[in-house]
Amino acid sequence: MFYLNIHLFQKGKIIYRIFILLPFIFLILILYLHKTRIHGDATIYFTFIRDFFPKPFVYGYEVKHGATSPLWVILNAIPYYLLGFGMWLVFATYLNKVLIFLGVMFNIFLSVSRKNSLIEKEERVLVVEILILSYVFTYSLFISSTQLYETALTVFVPALALYLLKLDWKNTGIFLAGCSILVRPEYLLFFIIAVFFISEDRKSFLKYFLIGISSVGIVYGYLFVMTGSFLPSSVLGRFVRSLENKDISYIEKLLISFDDLWQFAPSILFLLAVFILLIFLNLPKFRSDDRIKNIMFFSSAILTFLYFIFPPMNYSSRYLLILIPLLFPWITIEVVRYFSKFTKITIVVAFLIFSFAIYQHFQINKPENYKYSFDRILGNDFAKIAHELGINEKSKILIYEIQFQFNTHAQLISADGIVGGEIIPCLLKEQKEEEFIKRYNIDYIVVSNAFQYRNIYKDTFFSQIFKFDLSNPIGSQYMLSDIVLTKVATNPILLNPELYQIKNSIPLYSSKDILWKHHSLLWNSIYKVEKN
Repeated sequence: MFYLNIHLFQKGKIIYRIFILLPFIFLILILYLHKTRIHGDATIYFTFIRDFFPKPFVYGYEVKHGATSPLWVILNAIPYYLLGFGMWLVFATYLNKVLIFLGVMFNIFLSVSRKNSLIEKEERVLVVEILILSYVFTYSLFISSTQLYETALTVFVPALALYLLKLDWKNTGIFLAGCSILVRPEYLLFFIIAVFFISEDRKSFLKYFLIGISSVGIVYGYLFVMTGSFLPSSVLGRFVRSLENKDISYIEKLLISFDDLWQFAPSILFLLAVFILLIFLNLPKFRSDDRIKNIMFFSSAILTFLYFIFPPMNYSSRYLLILIPLLFPWITIEVVRYFSKFTKITIVVAFLIFSFAIYQHFQINKPENYKYSFDRILGNDFAKIAHELGINEKSKILIYEIQFQFNTHAQLISADGIVGGEIIPCLLKEQKEEEFIKRYNIDYIVVSNAFQYRNIYKDTFFSQIFKFDLSNPIGSQYMLSDIVLTKVATNPILLNPELYQIKNSIPLYSSKDILWKHHSLLWNSIYKVEKN
């Protein structure tokens, strides 16, 4: 009774069709549940997308190498231009859902297609169940994609590239593997490994490498000419964030990373454990005759090793999404190989787990989890006050919430280097704050709560002006060497005495975000810079 009843799951049987179709129905239901969300870092893309025409990758009035995924910008530029902001939001949300669904489909095709199939015909039901289960328990994929990050592309592009390589469409497949670098820079490892395993000799290696790198060369070449930087400033921003966490022990970083995965991507955490276990149990057999399987295994292994050595902490559930189109099909093939003999109990348990997954997604999509508005996150209130102050397109403003560029008619400079990277030498203590202000002709500085809660600003001018700002009214002046900073505006919320007095208990955006907790107040005050 504990062996797979092949006759029960023959293609002609109705039960076979039901068990094949139900996981797809569950996936479509879950995709439907998720609505457009709002997240500060994701909205950074909006300005790049809106202003792509007539000058690509302009941010404000300058070209910036700050889009982590140039391909996501390019893909959305034309729809935004044709549809406008409101309709584009709807389009982009559903585009991400379609890309996720297609990415899952290509992962399934990769595992069960007849050409060089890695899976026996009677095992296909289990493949579909395990793969889709793995995806639906990666909550962060659905959350971040509806926040309009590039994460749906991280599933779709590598999955399609692998499937085409399996079909021996080598030129197209390797071109897409190269394009994956434009989705996430970490996919450079996947691309190099793919070129290595599909090449027969040095000549073919060079050929495939040039085919794959062509798209990256065009985009990154343009950005290098315009900005002088090879790497996206968002990557450098992550480097800065790692430095500010240097006092946190490695074990603590690892535990924080595991906790984030457990909350938002439990399937990644579980399958990584299975992956590591299989490596220890069966390492000599991993170098197989199947090139596609080798690409998936070695890409997953190296990326896992890198993130194990450098834990991303609170960003783990989003950053590790790059693993899933590579790791999930490989793990599925291995698991099915070991467990395909088990019978209906496997199917029944799988569908019980599906029920739990759907319940979890309903919980994630409760109305209270959609409290932010685009007006707030894109700084409409800030833009209005900036306009009243006479701030114009020639002004330069140093600000932490760089996504405010979308509504502000001035050149914003990122206070943490996530877009542009101008301030990074200053954050690394290689440049004094006053030298930075003079070099980039900063006209205004916006004080943010981030100057207090982020360690990178500890014991710097930024944390000092934050403390100064709390107890000084409009018109007050702060001296930085020979630079005078005059407070010219304050967030209207802080001008309400009642809110100001009980600032530690005011729910501003939701029950979990109080007025002075981290991101709840996006900006505090504006200071005008006068250089003596």
